[in-house]
Amino acid sequence: GARREESLGRVTRARSMASREELRQAYGKLLFKPLTSEALLAINKRLDARTLAPLGWDTVAPFVAHAISTPEAAAGVMPHMLEAVLVLDRALRAHVYLGGSFPVVADVAVYLAARPAFAAMSAAQRWAVCSASRWCAHMQHQLYGHEGAAAADTRVPGPLRIAFDCDMPPGEHVLTFATPNGCEVKVDGGYVQPSTERGVNAKGEGRKGDKGAVGGGGG
Repeated sequence: GARREESLGRVTRARSMASREELRQAYGKLLFKPLTSEALLAINKRLDARTLAPLGWDTVAPFVAHAISTPEAAAGVMPHMLEAVLVLDRALRAHVYLGGSFPVVADVAVYLAARPAFAAMSAAQRWAVCSASRWCAHMQHQLYGHEGAAAADTRVPGPLRIAFDCDMPPGEHVLTFATPNGCEVKVDGGYVQPSTERGVNAKGEGRKGDKGAVGGGGG
């Protein structure tokens, strides 16, 4: 009905690249912090592609102060976070970073804010948003890999190791969830369509044994 259509309208479905306004809203959702024009300029500051310099925790900390930090907390608000992850997935289909060919502060801040959601997904679910998952794996390596940027500042939160399998897992690569108003939505490879079977409720709780439920296989 109208509630379902309204809900689906709020979730991005198009093939087109995400607009700057959509990205701003997605950043705000994941950071739990609305971005002013001034903050948007700061979060889009360009960094070195290899070292992420001049990145420092003092630069990132104000953006992630209210962000969720655990997979358990992310599972509880998965519909909220997934709407933003879908926008990231669209933005990253043709780019390595949120900044395009070069990383920006947003790549680090949004990665730290979004990684609990990726950790709460199963391998098949991460394949449903494969462009965003590829970016998350890349940022994980840049921050915490050998001579990663996080080693230069001990105040950076420790790694939340997420195993990303480059081989496509068997079965459906689908995320099924319910929006806060109770509408059921299925995400398949970045597209959103109505779900005929309830997989995850608004609290991120799936049915027992439901492969589409968020929370399995954190990697």
